[in-house]
Amino acid sequence: HVLDNWGPNIIRLFCLSAGYSKPIDYSEKLLKENIATLRHIELCYYGLKQANDLRDTKEKIGIAERLVSDARNEFDAALNNDLDTVGALGAFELLVNVTVNSLIPEETLTQTSAKIILAEFERMSEILGIQIINVSDAEKNEINQMVKKRDECRAEKNYEQADKIRDELVGKNVSFIDHKNKTIWVKQEKIKAE
Repeated sequence: HVLDNWGPNIIRLFCLSAGYSKPIDYSEKLLKENIATLRHIELCYYGLKQANDLRDTKEKIGIAERLVSDARNEFDAALNNDLDTVGALGAFELLVNVTVNSLIPEETLTQTSAKIILAEFERMSEILGIQIINVSDAEKNEINQMVKKRDECRAEKNYEQADKIRDELVGKNVSFIDHKNKTIWVKQEKIKAE
């Protein structure tokens, strides 16, 4: 029932947020609290994968390297401290939240910076067991074309057609976030209980 309705990542986040030495109090409310965390994780991953700015500077690369170093040190220290999964999850969320709340919206994420962050993101998510849905190249191209067409419809003020494309994407479990100069799409894990 839980797996069918909430999916594997919500269950993993729920268990990791308690720590192994404490009893886990199961409730649907506590599972639901992890949806926002999962959506941020998914947005971070796809935002990193879709970074296309080539204008690297030492400052931008330095920000990414410091972020990764701080998060890695905190993550590893937590796991080495009696397998503190709560602390490790907090370090992972630090990496995710800075990327999602600062770097992506401000459009300061370059391809080089994204690769630096993505390598650590993938290491941490693998250790925590968080599995992001991957899309095939064919599906990626189809989604990119649909997002491009939607952006064109919006530019032409054809909002009805833009909404139809959005609804079609939502039907494929794809959400998107519009930023000033680009749209980032995210393939989301389906959660029936949402």
